[in-house]
Amino acid sequence: MAKIAGIPQISSVNFYSTETNASTSLGAFAVDQVGRGYRYAQAGATDLVAGDLQQAGAEDTQFNELAVPAALTAGTTAIVVTNGTTTIAAGDFNDGILTVSVTPGIGQTFRILSHTTGASGAAITFNIEDPLTVALTTSSKVTVRKSPFRSVIIQPTTHTGPAVGIANTAVTAAKYCWVQSKGIGAALTDATVVAATTMGLSPSVTTAGCVTKHVNQDQYIGRSLVAVNVSAKVYPVYLQMD
Repeated sequence: MAKIAGIPQISSVNFYSTETNASTSLGAFAVDQVGRGYRYAQAGATDLVAGDLQQAGAEDTQFNELAVPAALTAGTTAIVVTNGTTTIAAGDFNDGILTVSVTPGIGQTFRILSHTTGASGAAITFNIEDPLTVALTTSSKVTVRKSPFRSVIIQPTTHTGPAVGIANTAVTAAKYCWVQSKGIGAALTDATVVAATTMGLSPSVTTAGCVTKHVNQDQYIGRSLVAVNVSAKVYPVYLQMD
């Protein structure tokens, strides 16, 4: 399968396919012939269910404000930091994000291409797509996050990450797939009635993997195309996560 690159364009990708090895970058966006949008993702440790809402893996705060052990000059693309207490394995942060969260250099944000591995307190090198534009010192702090499309899970009732899309098909744990994030589709619903005048949707807090009537201050993910939902059934929706 060809890698998805450049601006979104109509794609001949089979959005119902699954793969053992990644064929494009996590989070790559593609659209089909009728404008439905999809993101390339990897299933987490549990199988994904068709029609269920998926969320990013749970946040790990051990990757907040990591120390920079030595000064780094502008133009550098290899960012060395001191790891927190969570071991970093190969590829964990590929296609993720690195941001300078404490000055000097605050606000710079980069896509992570690759990185070294290491346990608690180890020196980790993150290779970024674009070079630093402002030098870092040992006073700088760096925060890193995995791609929200790596190790996605069925949205739990206690939300631990943002919703990223609806699974198009059953996906075996750890395999790569496409999740729908935009346009006309379908989603598992809970028993909350969505009135015809207020048909916005949010992730459910009562039933895992479900969408529900939009909750104020919760994530808005789209609109229902059915005025009265029935628990544990899949109904048409208009997704607006992209």
